[in-house]
Formats: sequence, structure tokens, C-alpha cells
Amino acid sequence: MGDTFDLTENIKFDKEIIYDYPLTTIYTNEIRNDGGVFQAPVTYSIDNNFYYTSDGATSEFNFSKIHIGKVYHDNVVNVSENNSKIIGEVVLEHSPKCYVCFFLETSSSSKKNVLEAMLAREAANYEINMNDIIPKQDKCIQYKDGSKNVFVFTTPIYMTPDLTEIISDVSNLFSKKYHKDYMVIPGNNLNQRDDDQIYIDCSPTGASEEELNTYNVPINSKMLNEKQQTDLMVMTTNFAFFAVLSLVGYFIIPMFYKKSVIDMILFMNPGTGKDVNIARLKAIANADIAIAIVFAALIMFMYTLGMTQDPKFTSLSLMLSLVLILSASLVTMKKSNPDFLQAITSNGRVIQLEVPTTMITDDVTGKKTEKPIGVSTSMGSILGAIGDMMGFLGGLAPALLAIILVGSVVPMILMGIGILPKDIAGLISGGGIMFSVLGLVVFKLIEKVDKLQRGEEA
Repeated sequence: MGDTFDLTENIKFDKEIIYDYPLTTIYTNEIRNDGGVFQAPVTYSIDNNFYYTSDGATSEFNFSKIHIGKVYHDNVVNVSENNSKIIGEVVLEHSPKCYVCFFLETSSSSKKNVLEAMLAREAANYEINMNDIIPKQDKCIQYKDGSKNVFVFTTPIYMTPDLTEIISDVSNLFSKKYHKDYMVIPGNNLNQRDDDQIYIDCSPTGASEEELNTYNVPINSKMLNEKQQTDLMVMTTNFAFFAVLSLVGYFIIPMFYKKSVIDMILFMNPGTGKDVNIARLKAIANADIAIAIVFAALIMFMYTLGMTQDPKFTSLSLMLSLVLILSASLVTMKKSNPDFLQAITSNGRVIQLEVPTTMITDDVTGKKTEKPIGVSTSMGSILGAIGDMMGFLGGLAPALLAIILVGSVVPMILMGIGILPKDIAGLISGGGIMFSVLGLVVFKLIEKVDKLQRGEEA
């Protein structure tokens, strides 16, 4: 029969899967059923959870979401085909673009597990350990849906007979439930990672495929050792990157802030007197709050991407948060220096920001103390400052679109003709766009301030 998976065909003894899903907590208020898809986010460490070795190369994937729905792969011969006991599938979504599927089968001897409790929303949170839930697997089907990797394990997870129907659907996670170029990975090549040991299949010279089933020997995994070295290298690289970023930020950020905020406001308000200085302080306060809001929104956006798409964005959001805190501290410290609060025009005129003060007299001692006058702002003024920022960026829209277009297309073309590997092309594309956009914004801001300094803009 067409479009069915036959577990006796396309068996590949050179493929291997290793998985490891540690204990995690899922909260009921995080469970969604958007568009009929039951899904719950999971958060693990930076360590990956699913390893697929093919042709000597190992691909690694990180567990990000769990989906539960009605049976989708109903076309596995002698497993799900015409099997009324198979009532659903649990799909473990991994980043990047990997979906691991397990059948759900009712059994009178089964006890209720945490998956069934999650479907019923029986508690506020659930401790889930997929390592304990997933049984030893007999076979696994692997196929491609475009750029997505789909793995369908054939040994089901057993549920109680009380679970008679699953309403949600998983069919929109990937468009295909069959591909003619599918492969079947045998059970001896499917293993759960166990600390420093994993099980691999040995292939002695002259042994037949039937004999290979007897060569199942636990040894220290070279792959895991290499992974540990890679993780250490990644951690060291991230630390070095953050250290360099902090060092550069220490010198560059206060200088850029003075140029783009202090100098700009002083050049745009060149007068003197108490009222002028209060207006300047209000403008600076509005700019500070607007910048903080924009960066906070960017950090939340990256964090959301990290939780839903790629965990690397979570690390990036944390790094950006630390940079923001460091920058705010540095700028606040610099503001105590009068030289930081002055701007010099092209003809040598000094415009000094002075903080207005008032005299406070102690009623008991009669001692007089000079204190700065506080300024207040409003949400309308802050939104106005944000609008000005967006308007400035809007004026750069053609250049920004050109950068994004060129930065996206060129690396993809180079990848398509085989000059660049996929990972390098993605790195160049993302990093090139980010630094080009940042450079353009910085250049245009400095250009604007220079024009104000020369009196070419009002």
C-alpha cells in the first residue's frame, strides 16, 4: 500500500539516536491550545537533548516544546495502521526544526502518567521526566519535511483506558506525515544517554545484519567527550565576548550617550537660565526613560524567541540586560562630572547644562543647604521621545531595508553555490545585518549632532 511506513524496509544500521530529557517543571498557566494545538514550553539547560548520528556526523537538537494531539502518523504498518488503541501522539519539538513523535496507546494495565494529567489540567504544575515515560524503543522512522527532521518512534507510550479521545491536533507542526525516502533505524541504535556511558552498535567485519543485534556494548562515548569540549569552548567564547563587550562598553557607551543625548539636547536648547536648564533636564529624563523602554522591549523580544525558538536568544537577552545595567550605571556616574554636561559649538562657544538648585533652611539649626531642583516628566513626553526615535529610524528605512536585503541574500547565494557552509552563512548573515544596522544608526546620529554643532539644523 502506498504512503505507508514498512518497518521491514529501508533499515539503516549506520544511523544512531541518543536522547536525554532531564526532569523539568511545566506550569498549567503556560499550557496553550492555540489553533487546536496542545503545547507547553519546557526549559532545560544549554545542553542539547537529542542526538542524531548519520554518515559519521552528529546533529544536536534542544528540547523546547511538548505537543499532544490525536494520532497523525496512522500509516505505520503493524503499529498504528488500523489500530484503534493508538489514540494520539506526543510530539517533542526541538530546536532547530526537529520533531520527535511517540504514539499514545490505551492499555488496561497502564497507570495514569503525567501526560494524561496534563491533558486534564489536574494540577497547577507538573514534574515531567520524559526519560522515565519513554519506553525502550524497537524502531524509529526518520524522514524529512522540507528542512524539518521528523522522527517517529514505534513503541508506544501507554495510557489508561480512561483517556478515550484527544481533541487537539499536531498535523500543522509539519505538513507531511510520509516521505518515500524514509529510513528505519533499528532498536539497538536507539538509546537513552546514561551519564558517561551510552550504548553503540559495533559492526565487525564480515558480520551480517542479523548478527549485528548481538553486538550491543556499553563504552565511554567519544561523542559525549567531544560535546563536553565543545560546550567548554562555547562557554569560554561567550565569557570572552561578554568581557570584550563590557570593556568596549565602558569606554564607548558613555561617549556615545554624551554625543547623541547630552550634546544633541544642549545644541537644540542653547539658551541660558533656570527655565532653559529645567527644560533640558526634562528632555534628558524623557530620553533616558525612552531608551530604557526600547531596550527592555528588545530584551523581552529576544527572551521570548529564546523560550519559543532558539535558546541562544535567551543567553543574548541576558547579556543585553547586563550591558544595559552596566551602561546605566556608567552614565549616571559620568553625569556627576560638569565636563560631561557641556557641549562646545564649532565656533568654540561652551553650552553648559546647570542643575538648578534651591536653598533649604533647617527649622531647628537654621542651617541653609543648597539642593538640586527635581524635575518631573509625563507619559506623553516619554511617548513623544519614543516617537522621535522611531521617526529617526523611519527616515533610515530605505537604507535599513537595503542592508537587510543584501545581508540576507548574498550569504544565501554563497551557500547555494557551495562557497559557504550553512552555519557560517547564517552567522555572517545575522551578524553582518546586526552590526551594519548598528553602524548606520550610530553614523547618522553622529552626523545629526555634528550638523547641530555647526548650526546647520535647528
